[in-house]
Amino acid sequence: MQFPEGDDDYSGKLIGFGMTPGGDFICFDYRFPWIKDQPKIVLVLHDDFYDYGVNEDKRKVLYLADRFEYFINSLHEYIEYIEY
Repeated sequence: MQFPEGDDDYSGKLIGFGMTPGGDFICFDYRFPWIKDQPKIVLVLHDDFYDYGVNEDKRKVLYLADRFEYFINSLHEYIEYIEY
């Protein structure tokens, strides 16, 4: 999944591999040229934008993990508890 086209300048730098139920993108982060083999994992909010600074009008990017392995290990099975 390629990050959606737009004015963000994230195309080719944030490579999506998943999506949340709310429509946000889970991506590999290749924005930094020194990161080649182990990109950070980030969440890109599809409808929330920075409103100031150098990132103004770009989608907000939230850090999730330092690398894919850590991201996978942080996932947990959802268990619905039923009260009796």
